[in-house]
Amino acid sequence: MQKFPPERTPALRAATPPPDPLGERAAMDVVVPTAAECRTRSRAADASRRLAACGVDLLFPLQCLVCRRRLLRAWPAHFEQTGRRAAAQPPWVFERFGSRALGFTIQFCEECFDRLLDRRRACPRCGRPVGPYIVADDDCPSCRKRSQAYRRVSRLGVYDGVLRQVCIRAKSPNGGPAAASLALALFLHQRQRLESPGYDAVVAVPTHWIKTLTGHHNAAYTIATVLARCLDLPLLEKALIKHRRTPDQSELPGKLRRRNLIGAFRVSDAQAVRNKRLLLVDDILTTGATATETSRTLRRAGARAVDVAVIAIVEGTR
Repeated sequence: MQKFPPERTPALRAATPPPDPLGERAAMDVVVPTAAECRTRSRAADASRRLAACGVDLLFPLQCLVCRRRLLRAWPAHFEQTGRRAAAQPPWVFERFGSRALGFTIQFCEECFDRLLDRRRACPRCGRPVGPYIVADDDCPSCRKRSQAYRRVSRLGVYDGVLRQVCIRAKSPNGGPAAASLALALFLHQRQRLESPGYDAVVAVPTHWIKTLTGHHNAAYTIATVLARCLDLPLLEKALIKHRRTPDQSELPGKLRRRNLIGAFRVSDAQAVRNKRLLLVDDILTTGATATETSRTLRRAGARAVDVAVIAIVEGTR
């Protein structure tokens, strides 16, 4: 039998605690700060945040996407308590809509924000403006006899003027900030309408993979990402795909647009959409052909209901 020196004996020995220089073990008590200390730390954190915001304003000034006016940055009050990511916003956002924490920055001044909106009454079903003397509680005379797979449309405004310019910019390769700002504007303007139905998930109208490969910016995906963050809902990124490449819709008349998209979309994950109330997001609604075909595809896969949210709607097209 092999013998080991005493210092190398492989027998288990009782572990002895290291010598305590104080002669006794210190108590591991949790120190709870007082209310005064918490207030002091909160003031210090707020001051540090304001100082950081001033530094960012000097190095990277925030400008309105429409008029190029310089915008100041302000942080939402007590956003740490929400447990959600927050971003600095122009002060008018908190003065007008409260201090709800948002994870993206809206790059519009208050005057240009109002220029994006369409104050006219809109049909709750198709989203198009209606006259002051038309009864449109559930639908309007134009869409009453039309069959559409989605229930209703929420939109920011009409595709004209300033809103048209920003929508075109959002489609450009560097249009991410413009698309995110438009999505925040849509959420702030239609917050009650978007929150009341109790959606289960958000779905973006997809583009063909070749468009994505060639550098095309999918504004609908950016808008859907922002709305999902604001509504605290999951974004179903791969549930709906466009598996067939089609000619650009803007180059086709209304009837050919609907025919062009038949069978162009499919649901890759039916379990993700089955029995769900979905918010389908796109940037612009023209004739409704894309919204109708994608909504019909989702309904066939088992979705309980589909509503549409868009930035702009083209007036006078059916």
